[in-house]
Amino acid sequence: METVGTHNHSRVRALEFLGGGSLAESVAGAGAMVLAILALTGIEVVYLGAVATIAMGAALLFEGGAIAAEYSRILASLKDDSLSNLELGGGMTAESVAGIAGIVLGVLALLGVAPLSLMAVAVLVFGSALIIGTAANLRLRDLSLDGRNLDPRAHRTIRAFVSATAGTQVLVGVGALVLGIIALQGIAPLTLVMVGLLGLGSAVLLSGTALGAEMLEEATD
Repeated sequence: METVGTHNHSRVRALEFLGGGSLAESVAGAGAMVLAILALTGIEVVYLGAVATIAMGAALLFEGGAIAAEYSRILASLKDDSLSNLELGGGMTAESVAGIAGIVLGVLALLGVAPLSLMAVAVLVFGSALIIGTAANLRLRDLSLDGRNLDPRAHRTIRAFVSATAGTQVLVGVGALVLGIIALQGIAPLTLVMVGLLGLGSAVLLSGTALGAEMLEEATD
């Protein structure tokens, strides 16, 4: 009985941690969106763009942390080959490294060190991380769903929502890569970078909301 109680307590603590991580991810993503929109209106474009870059980096860092926490939570029951483990680890590393790199690039841009080029590079880094991390996210959600006793219809609904979210992230990631490359060529760099950050922020907000909803649903099981 004590073992069961300890297990349930650990499960609740893990879900609370994941919920907090997803909330922080969503808030940071929403902040990047708002700042990018304000910059697009012409208000302190470089300054707000640099802050939006930092916020986007923080959002990806939180997302990488949430993936790592979820992976640790199901690691004990994970019976899969080393390739799957490598895929998950790669996704965690890509998003965490991209988040740190984005924060550094944003701070340098904020200090006036080649802000246009650094923000464009940050958009490229964010887009790449989003594409790489999507595979880990999708795999992790599949593992989590397979380990729960859900009604078949609920299982299909959640899986469809997760797949749609993953597809959106890939599209946004590809779009960010294209916008970053064009911006580095000197074609309307500020506008393209802000549009890229706006799209990236919306994708991360959607991902964080989806994870938070899933954790809430699981906590009520």
